[in-house]
Amino acid sequence: MKLTKLILVVAVLSATVNVQGQNSQSFTLEEAKTYAVIHSRDLALKQIELEQAKLRVKESLSYLLPQVSGELTFTHYGKLNATIIPEGTFGPGTPEQVLQFGRPNNVNVGINASQTIFNGVFLVGLKAADIFVDMTAQEKVVKADEVRDNIARSYYNVLVARESANIVAKNIQNLETLHKQTKLLFDNGLVEEIDVDRLSLSLANLRTQVNTLQNNVDLTEVVLKFQMGYPLDDEIILTDSLANFVDSIPVLYPEAASFDQRSELTLMDLRESVNIANVKRLKYGYLPSLTAFSSLASSAQRGDFSFFRFGDNYPWFNVRYFGVQLSLPIWDSFGRKAQINSAKQDIQRIRVGREQMEDGFKVSYDKARIDYANAINEYNNTKRNLELAEKIYRVAQVKYKEGVGSSLELTNAEQQLYTTQATLVNAIYKVVIAKTDINRAIGLN
Repeated sequence: MKLTKLILVVAVLSATVNVQGQNSQSFTLEEAKTYAVIHSRDLALKQIELEQAKLRVKESLSYLLPQVSGELTFTHYGKLNATIIPEGTFGPGTPEQVLQFGRPNNVNVGINASQTIFNGVFLVGLKAADIFVDMTAQEKVVKADEVRDNIARSYYNVLVARESANIVAKNIQNLETLHKQTKLLFDNGLVEEIDVDRLSLSLANLRTQVNTLQNNVDLTEVVLKFQMGYPLDDEIILTDSLANFVDSIPVLYPEAASFDQRSELTLMDLRESVNIANVKRLKYGYLPSLTAFSSLASSAQRGDFSFFRFGDNYPWFNVRYFGVQLSLPIWDSFGRKAQINSAKQDIQRIRVGREQMEDGFKVSYDKARIDYANAINEYNNTKRNLELAEKIYRVAQVKYKEGVGSSLELTNAEQQLYTTQATLVNAIYKVVIAKTDINRAIGLN
């Protein structure tokens, strides 16, 4: 379904490009992979995520460094606060008094500074942030492996489509020659009209087929360009051929393989490390934190807005202080304990997922190894069948030209040849895809 969606998207994009590319560039398979890793938009997004992760480390580090802030406050009291002096405060019989202190306009200017002396949560969190950066970098490695794998498959698709179109085009040329010869024989009364009609029908079918195959070539090329990040309106030249990827002698892959090179396993290990650090961070939340603070401030009160006047009649009052604050969590109704247990469950989930992933790699490898053996066997058999089909077709042509064979016999031989040619191309494709699956399973992209 993902491939279908990709093809639909690329088909829409291809409708907007100029078929006659302005530039061209040639690629081997490995060069196409390298180009894709450099120009892939998916990897560009992963690079952005990596840079964001690095910035989060700096953000976490800032919490452990000095924090300085300044403040300027102006307050105007439309009515000053009242203070009640109880009856008898200044002697027996003194009546209750209501007094108002202060002035309506107040300004406070200050600088505050703080420094974390010890905070276990931030210290462990900083270490977790570093691991998170490594994890994000590893995610980019995993994505790069996926990109290379997709490029290989798309590259093969283009080669298969081109090979199929070339075979049909060559068959058209051969059949056109035979058709002209048969038409000449018919004009001289040596063959029946139905013989010419059969060849005309075969030619029409082949021409329809080659048009369809050429459209398929165009589509597979656009898909490859899209996945490589290559300009869609430029021509792309693939210098490798399908024959380059088929072994004359089958590779003997071992029954058991190592999956240590799979980048996904390294990523799972880093995810586990992040969650272990998270558990430690939550546990450190039970420890006290110690913070130093200091402040330097000055304030003034005026009956009018005369704060820019200075002197004995316009006093400013300075305040300076410093201290330390010790914070100790006492009771959180088991909230933090629940968080710790949840984080531990995440670790278990990752470990189970890693084991499941390894088993999946083993299954993929075993299947790909069997598919490769079957594909090689099919390829070798089909090669022999093609030689036989070509021989039968040549004999049928000779017999037909000599007048001892029928056009129906020639048509049957022709169809058998075309079918065997298509089967051979399909067998080659199965071989290269099976090898790709094996390399993917063991982490060789």
